[in-house]
Amino acid sequence: MRALILALLLLGSDSRATSAHCVSLAWSAGTYSKSVTLRVWRQKNQNAYAQVQQLSNTATTWTDTNVVASARYSYYLLACDVKTKDCSAASNIVTVSVP
Repeated sequence: MRALILALLLLGSDSRATSAHCVSLAWSAGTYSKSVTLRVWRQKNQNAYAQVQQLSNTATTWTDTNVVASARYSYYLLACDVKTKDCSAASNIVTVSVP
């Protein structure tokens, strides 16, 4: 499987005192078999990475709405074959600090 290249866009939803934040990820579409899924892994404040989402093999974006202010997040993607359990090398890692 070929490597995934990940881009990052940080979005804030509003300016009220209870404003929520989100992190939007985008990447180039790959050509995968139907049995491949994309897995999003996230690290918060240098803790261990954990898988936070599994997406279809045609997905090119995902928005993480479960982020909090003043935290630092890092993300990477894997393309994994659900039949064989084989995964690609990890995409590049992108890191963002949520204001």
